[in-house]
Amino acid sequence: MTEPRLPRTIFCPLQIEGRTLEKQGVTDPVRISGPGADAVEAAVRAAPRQDSGNHFILAGLAGGLNPDICSGNGFWISRVLNEHGAVVNSEEPLNPENGPFASIHMSSEPIFGPAEKALLYESSTADLVDMEAWRFAEVCSELGIRWSIIRGVSDAAMEQLPTGSDKLVDAQGAARPLKITIYILSHPWRIPSLMSLSRRTDKALRNVAEELKKSNWAMRP
Repeated sequence: MTEPRLPRTIFCPLQIEGRTLEKQGVTDPVRISGPGADAVEAAVRAAPRQDSGNHFILAGLAGGLNPDICSGNGFWISRVLNEHGAVVNSEEPLNPENGPFASIHMSSEPIFGPAEKALLYESSTADLVDMEAWRFAEVCSELGIRWSIIRGVSDAAMEQLPTGSDKLVDAQGAARPLKITIYILSHPWRIPSLMSLSRRTDKALRNVAEELKKSNWAMRP
């Protein structure tokens, strides 16, 4: 027997993440937090909650650390690690029984290149890396909110993120058109890597959207 499905709210650090999920048919309310741990904490604390219970989901992109994981894939997060090695496990009944699973490490800074990723993978053994997961899980748990995390891989362990690309969005998670134009004009050799990142991002978010639509589940006992 399953419990009734809790009302879901989806949190995305970046506007492009939320817009893509909505475009792909995800019907749950989406709130854009802005990138980083402090931003996602503020968004969770400010979000409306129902007395009957809530299910908050952090959804969006992450980098790959495990060399066996390919970009473009989506994963439900089963284990979250912080920079000090502490671990929190996801709540089993809220995750799909057969969904793809991965662990994730929260970093305070963007991780751009294969060398940095290799070092972090060696020290943490986490499959993925982002800048929000631990704080999201921590704050939801503090507030008594049931939570899940799903991430799509925008850059695999051996793929390089364009240096400085994190500056192309603002604190609210929106694209900065002027910054993007200046970046492209001053770094034209990075256009191919930006286009590749865009394709990987689109594929990853499509897979995240499909998982969210498939997982419109009732809670398992």
